Amino acid sequence: MADDPHQYSLSEFATQFTWALLFWNAAERTLRQIVAELIGSSTAAALAVAMDMGTRGVLSALEASRRQITDADELCDHLAHLSVGFSILIGHRNHYVHGLSGVSWKDKEPRDSIIHLDGFIITLKGEGRLRSTMRQIAFKEMLEFKQHCLDLSQYARAVMNELVEDEWELEGLLDTDPPSLQKPIWPKSLQNTPSYLQA
Repeated sequence: MADDPHQYSLSEFATQFTWALLFWNAAERTLRQIVAELIGSSTAAALAVAMDMGTRGVLSALEASRRQITDADELCDHLAHLSVGFSILIGHRNHYVHGLSGVSWKDKEPRDSIIHLDGFIITLKGEGRLRSTMRQIAFKEMLEFKQHCLDLSQYARAVMNELVEDEWELEGLLDTDPPSLQKPIWPKSLQNTPSYLQA
């Protein structure tokens, strides 16, 4: 089955998507550790509370907690930049995780290179009026998403290291470069124009 979509170069799209989610999960876990440190000195109880927070709850807690820091302007600046990146990438992550519905080679292109791969986003939403979003995702876009998730993960680790030592030893689960406090450049917020299926 030479055209099996689960084999050969098509699998590279899935591989990059998987890496993106691994980096996202690492970033989210580190952000929960940061919240736990800010609200309760990273005690087991504070970490338990932070780990049970939803993504938006983590973002709100991070925003509220950083506003209480008065003696570390540079750290506040990093926490603010981290919050901005996390907020933007939540939208990207949700768009890909809940909308990515298929992968295929581009029409009329040779099937010999991953640069000819496309993903397909299909979403349906209600909220009082049925609407859909349908668009293609180039392989390059998936690579960029993966890189942004890696940047978020490493930057969060660097901020965490400024706050406290990683006594839970969760930081080294992914074999990546040492974290850096150099501020990443975040992507733009995701803007999708839906098609309304109801008048």
